[in-house]
Amino acid sequence: MNILVTGNNGYIGPVLFKELKKKIKSVKIFGLDTNYFKIKNYSDIQYSEDIRNFSKKIFENKFEAIIHLASLSNDPIGNRYEKQTKQINIEGTKRLIDMAKKNGCKTFVFASSCSVYGKNGNNHRGEKCKTKPLTAYAKSKIIIEKYLKKKSDKNFKSICLRFATACGASPNIRFDLVLNDFVFSAITKKKIKLNSSGNAWRPLIDVKDMSKAMVYSVLNNKKVKKTLIVNVGSNISNYKIIDLAKKVKSVFKNTSIEIQEKIHDNRSYRVDFSNYDKFKNNE
Repeated sequence: MNILVTGNNGYIGPVLFKELKKKIKSVKIFGLDTNYFKIKNYSDIQYSEDIRNFSKKIFENKFEAIIHLASLSNDPIGNRYEKQTKQINIEGTKRLIDMAKKNGCKTFVFASSCSVYGKNGNNHRGEKCKTKPLTAYAKSKIIIEKYLKKKSDKNFKSICLRFATACGASPNIRFDLVLNDFVFSAITKKKIKLNSSGNAWRPLIDVKDMSKAMVYSVLNNKKVKKTLIVNVGSNISNYKIIDLAKKVKSVFKNTSIEIQEKIHDNRSYRVDFSNYDKFKNNE
């Protein structure tokens, strides 16, 4: 099986590479990445290209599945560089989708985000709930979900995984993600600094569990008629930011927590992951 993974040399890619090799013995993994954050190539064959202008020749490899990770995947960066976010997350991704369908790809797995729910208070958000994306990053995810829904059919199936906020170990670690940031700060500074009051909700998911979900999606595309949009995470992993900070403090003793009481983060969402459990268990 030939699989293309975009953004394969980033944070998630190394963990996903290992999981693909573990679960699919015949897999041949092709990578497409600008390699800005490369420590080594996590692929069998690597294309060092930009998602905005990748070569059509890549599709001569006849991919059975594509796992699309490549994006500007940080809210502050997305808001500061809205033009580039549009070019990469929307225009480049649409071209990738079009090329995939044209060249006979059977399954397109899209790394979407629970951030599409935006400001939603204390209620759990399911896939049928109204989305309220607040950032350029979150808005781009909704646009691509809708585009995939329009493009998908029985021969080109799309699975949009609305991931909880990533965390956990990777050979190519990120420290701008909330839990990773708290642990890093507790270890190196003995202080966890919140940029808000900490009352916003966030769901969390380990990067290994994200990888398992993507591999499962590739192997179980027969469960999908045309398009599936599903929240990916666990109901027990919804946390208020302040409570998450306190949990980290309980592990790393002599750590202080600094709070910005007058600043409230509008990005607040608790998420219901029940449909993901049904997707996994519906054999």
